[in-house]
Amino acid sequence: MVPTLVIVPALVALLNTNLGEGLYSTASLERDLADPTARVLSAHREGKLLGGAVTRLLGPADVDYYERFGEPARALFVSGPIGSVEALAVSPAARRAGVGRKLLLDSLEWCREQGCRDVVAISWISGSTGSSAPLFAAAGFTMGETIEDFYLDDSLREGWGCPVCGAGCHCAGELVYLRLRA
Repeated sequence: MVPTLVIVPALVALLNTNLGEGLYSTASLERDLADPTARVLSAHREGKLLGGAVTRLLGPADVDYYERFGEPARALFVSGPIGSVEALAVSPAARRAGVGRKLLLDSLEWCREQGCRDVVAISWISGSTGSSAPLFAAAGFTMGETIEDFYLDDSLREGWGCPVCGAGCHCAGELVYLRLRA
């Protein structure tokens, strides 16, 4: 399994099914594919989509989204671009087979190549589907603060539906971050 050419409709469906209906569209993913500050990966085996990831560069203007996590989050934004693992999803049939780890490591490598000192993600914590935190912890990320109902305002304002909660996502978000270089 290696990251390959992105098949946009299939990846949109995978991301929306796993992370929230309406989070991604064909148009938004095509914009990300053309954006030099974003990296879109997908993994396939024998023609089947196994997983995908969206990573992007963040700058000082993006700190507002992370403010609720306090000083550890603000400190990440003090020097240069940081990477953000914005989305990572693996099809249920391919879980626990190293697909998520490979996509995460490839995303981190891209961040290094872009000169990022740090990488941040928000681990989505759902009562029924668990958390992506173990994947991030295994890759050396520091686990930060957890905020209940983290996605509620965004899901209501932007109109996406959580796979667990539906409209009005009440899932928690946990800040995770990794120092790539000193």
